[in-house]
Amino acid sequence: MTDLVTYLQSFGGTDVPEWKAMNWFFCAKECANREMNEWLIYKPMSICKDEMCEVWEWDGNADIVGIGMMFVYLMGAILASLYVASFLSSMYVENDYTTFKTRTPSKEQSFWANIRSMFYNSLGAFHTGLGLLAASVLLATLFICGRKESVYDINMSRLACAVLTASYFLTLPIYLDIEQRTISGSFFGVVIWLLFTVVMGLSSTAETVARLHGRVPFEANCWDSKASFKASSAIFAFYLIPAVTAMLVGLTYLVGKCTKRPADKVPVLGWLFFRVPWRILSSIFFFIFMWTALGSLFTLRADIASVNGGGVQESEGSWGFGQILALATWVPVVEEAIVILFKSGLYVNQRRTNKHYVSAEAPAGTEEAEALVPVRTPNQEMEALMDMP
Repeated sequence: MTDLVTYLQSFGGTDVPEWKAMNWFFCAKECANREMNEWLIYKPMSICKDEMCEVWEWDGNADIVGIGMMFVYLMGAILASLYVASFLSSMYVENDYTTFKTRTPSKEQSFWANIRSMFYNSLGAFHTGLGLLAASVLLATLFICGRKESVYDINMSRLACAVLTASYFLTLPIYLDIEQRTISGSFFGVVIWLLFTVVMGLSSTAETVARLHGRVPFEANCWDSKASFKASSAIFAFYLIPAVTAMLVGLTYLVGKCTKRPADKVPVLGWLFFRVPWRILSSIFFFIFMWTALGSLFTLRADIASVNGGGVQESEGSWGFGQILALATWVPVVEEAIVILFKSGLYVNQRRTNKHYVSAEAPAGTEEAEALVPVRTPNQEMEALMDMP
């Protein structure tokens, strides 16, 4: 410090107190650090992004895009697609595209009939589990956006939410028609869509803040270098389509109320929204939405994994308790597949006493025929005894 005081006095100044010399020193050091960051980090980032990002290690997020969760998303998308295909085939066979329904079982239970029965019996458990998983990931994403720390976490979580939300709404019309739980199903669907809306809005704001004040100053630059903006823009476009459609449907309904005519009689919009097979259109839309989001999620994860020699983030490459627990979402479907393939479809349906099942005749003297005998209540038994001669 004495040398610094002597140096400052050499410029012709009077006696310089040591505390003023200390302030001078810290100011000069800060200026030097800023200049070093400018030529060592920020200028190369605009020219040598690939070289700079190769030394950057991504923290990863195993709870959202770990290997177990990626398997859960893929398995859920495949199962949702199979459910829709099964019930659409029933529509085609019945030649009725106004509602989802199961095919009436026949005496001869073929392999494909058993498969359709499997999807029919496990629909309620699958859709409920899918809804709970989607709600959990949406809430977790809200917490991630609230921290505003990582551009990587925010973007990957948003894509995961898009995959699960699209999967949920892909099977929602089937669930409402088959399970006939219109109020509870519609209410939970509104909750999921509102959560997804909040995530879409909050994630954009959180990403902007994270780019400026995140825990890593140049993480955003590496993200822009390795990830494409097309994925995020596609998700926003898919989100806007059903949002605008819902607004137009509501407008059509209000116009019908004001003009005192049925909503389906409103010119143009009434025909478009109330006479077309919207269940099929909804299935096609959310099918494309789901697989686009899932493809973007896998692509972005592979792009980021290409940093540092192509290896995945260490935290995302191992299985955790949360990822194993998420796999339990599909246990009812697996259980149903095992049972239905080892038992006759008629027997399993009756044993489960599915209230929507349409009974069919079975060969006399078989286990299936005994299972199809309706169970009578005590009152019915008493009435039968009184009617006996």
